[in-house]
Amino acid sequence: MAVSLLSASPEVLRAIVLLAVDALGPPHEWNSLVRSCKTLRRRLDTPAMHTLLFANAFHVPADVLPLLPAHAKAELKRRFLALKYFRRGRAQCFDDSGTFTDALWVAYIMLRAEEPRQMNVDQLLWAGLPGLLLLYIQQRLNDGAKDNHGWPLCNETNSLVITLMWLLSSEGSVRAESTATLSYVLAALAPFALAAFRYPLSNLPGDYFGSTSVDSTPSKLTRHASPPTRQVEYFGTRTVQVPSAPIYSILCYFTRLDALSPMFPAHLSSAAQSPSKFGPRREDVEHFINECRTRFEPWDLPLEYPGSSIADPLTRCLSPSYFPGLLTGRWQGSSIVPSINDYRHWRTDPEAPETMEMFCRQPMYLTLQEYVCHRTETGEACAKEDEAWWLPASWVEKDGGIEVSDESNSCNTFYSKLDNTNIARLEDVADVLVTGQTDDPYASAWGAFKIFGRVRLSDGLVVLRRESAGMGTTLLRGYMTSPRNFAGRYRAIRKGYTIAEWEAAFSLCKTDTKA
Repeated sequence: MAVSLLSASPEVLRAIVLLAVDALGPPHEWNSLVRSCKTLRRRLDTPAMHTLLFANAFHVPADVLPLLPAHAKAELKRRFLALKYFRRGRAQCFDDSGTFTDALWVAYIMLRAEEPRQMNVDQLLWAGLPGLLLLYIQQRLNDGAKDNHGWPLCNETNSLVITLMWLLSSEGSVRAESTATLSYVLAALAPFALAAFRYPLSNLPGDYFGSTSVDSTPSKLTRHASPPTRQVEYFGTRTVQVPSAPIYSILCYFTRLDALSPMFPAHLSSAAQSPSKFGPRREDVEHFINECRTRFEPWDLPLEYPGSSIADPLTRCLSPSYFPGLLTGRWQGSSIVPSINDYRHWRTDPEAPETMEMFCRQPMYLTLQEYVCHRTETGEACAKEDEAWWLPASWVEKDGGIEVSDESNSCNTFYSKLDNTNIARLEDVADVLVTGQTDDPYASAWGAFKIFGRVRLSDGLVVLRRESAGMGTTLLRGYMTSPRNFAGRYRAIRKGYTIAEWEAAFSLCKTDTKA
């Protein structure tokens, strides 16, 4: 006796559909079945089936599970329309800038809000998005530059393209780029990475320190430009900040510099040949070349964020890029320093230069320690908003932390040392200070630095004052894009927030997870 498919139970039908559909791309088999007759449509076009199809194709964070039955169908449609749009793989899709930008937002949310992101990366690789991004960089990144004195526009689409290029990059993908492609990408991203005077890291002024989140609108924030945001659909309507093109350009730029073969100084001696020598030796340069590289964000592992109340991906996607405990540890990387004369010419000439070359590349080694002031305590920091670099006037070490004071000693606030045993929740933190130094053997090779800094909780900006007796003082400003990546720029300190003679881009990666 023949058995009709229509006689199968809904559970069996759903199991058959999951066995039939491909893991990558739209579920064409399911779509064909629900279009074949009303009975199958009634049994398979249901929230339960939509939830299973979504979980079969994309990573589902635990906090998303309760939202899936109500939103899975709309999310499936949105994502597969974006994937099909990318898969067209032709430059013509750039002509519809609105649709292209909307599709980029879908990809950005997929990669930022759901970890581990391997399943979502596989979908975007299937759609050919990395190749499309490279094509955009080559053909459309400079759209509008002619009317902007040759400088590329730092708009929403360019920001998303550069950010997605980083999020979809890996050691293998960068090394697979041809020499011509590598050189073109470096040249295209150089203005965003190197021209600090034209492409600031944040819309908020560097001398503004506000502890209030950018999601709110306190009176003292109204006189400043808030970070650009966009309303997007992700299991409901949400407000998401537009990613920073300069920060992600720096990351993409450094990873491509890493792919080039550096010239090794032949005259350097080894530690065995010069055991007491200060300054870089052969082993130090080898460590710089081999270890001070910009590491890619993992696809197959969830990124670890301290603090259980902020660990869910939905919150992380919408939050500032700082979480207590992430800075503490050892960091290493490098900086690219421009020629001062070249930089002065870039800054004073309204027309963009034909090329932007760096003067030198230097290693950077930092060991950092965070200290937090909790809202349950005084909740007031001693540094004033108009104080240089918003750093306290003085501070002293005490058991379990540091105490900071203002110039008149009328304000004394205790900051607790933050380590793996007392991770703080972001919402409980009123202020964060950072201390640090360069440890040996790196201090002997590249210079001994002492570090003191602060975190702007409104958007996660980290500011570090780095001092050395023989090498002067520099101010580092940057953002953490993940628990292992910290990128930004630094400059010499002379007259507070006057225009810098030069600024150098840096990229640091965490070498451990211990305090």
